[in-house]
Amino acid sequence: RQVHRHPNVIHMVDHWLDEGGKLHIVMEYAENHDLCDYVARRQLEGTWTVAAAVGLMVDMAKGLDHVHSHRVLHRDIKPPNVLVSR
Repeated sequence: RQVHRHPNVIHMVDHWLDEGGKLHIVMEYAENHDLCDYVARRQLEGTWTVAAAVGLMVDMAKGLDHVHSHRVLHRDIKPPNVLVSR
């Protein structure tokens, strides 16, 4: 399924099912931090605020809304799977 690019979604380059029925996904390379690292770094810097958390959640919601509108379901949303870029 082709999903159009969105600024809050990493691009899926390819996907396939192997002979055993296991799904493989190739994503674009992203030089980002996962949500755990990002929050920890911001806390150490003293820049992690309620406003920063809300802004990040809004961006995540926009990205999920976009992929859901294209009938794609992400079944493993958790902090290590959320990439945060500059």
